[in-house]
Order: sequence, then structure tokens, then C-alpha cells
Amino acid sequence: MKYLSDYIDEGTKGLNDKHKVFFAFNEEQFSEGVNKYNLNCDDVKGGGSGIYGLPEGLQGYYKDFSDAHDKAVTQDIKDNGLDAIIQRELMNYEAHLSYDLINVKTALGWYKITDEHFNKQYDIFIQHCLDNGLF
Repeated sequence: MKYLSDYIDEGTKGLNDKHKVFFAFNEEQFSEGVNKYNLNCDDVKGGGSGIYGLPEGLQGYYKDFSDAHDKAVTQDIKDNGLDAIIQRELMNYEAHLSYDLINVKTALGWYKITDEHFNKQYDIFIQHCLDNGLF
């Protein structure tokens, strides 16, 4: 089963080149990005989290990334169904060992899952773990 990040990666390939944006965390990487896209250093702005580009490039990148993210969530639901997605994230965050559901619920926040639906799947998950000696 693919993860949401896999769907996002598929939908965002080529966005950096399309919008002439780059990630840099030191001066060398910054210079490489500016040179790669033949940008005027004085016109390059930071977009947060290490991303740089021209203002219109950053704006286009974030719009396209947001659209790709929304499509990724839709495709994940279509391919796997909400129940399996909940089970995937419960196992991914080892909720049967930690009983910490904060990260699980954060990861599922994009899916608009009700508490009732989540709680039902959590009960099924815990029973599965009990039945299969996963504690």
C-alpha cells in the first residue's frame, strides 16, 4: 500500500523546474540554485522552509503543490479506502505500542474522518493486534 507521501511525490515531480524554485540550506546550495535557473540573485526571495525563487515562481509552486496534494488525498482514498488508510496510519505510528494517537490523527487530518469512524477503526486495529500477538 502506498503512503500519501508517495502520491504527493508522483504529483509534484518537475514542479521545481517548472517554477524555477530550489531548496537551499547554505550559501553554496543557494548559488547553485540561482545559477541553475539563471536568476538575478537580488530578485530571489525566500518562501520559507528553505525554498527560494522569484515571487511569481514561489506563488505558482505553492498553488501547484497544493493542487497536487489535494489530488493525492483523493487518489489515496480511491485506491485504498478510508478504513485501510486509518489502519495504515495506526500501524505506521505503532499506536498499539505507544497508545499515542496525536501523530496518527495529525496524519489523517487531510482526510476529514469523523471521530466515530476513527474510533471504530481503532477498536478493529487493537483487536487485530491482540489476535495476532502484536503487543
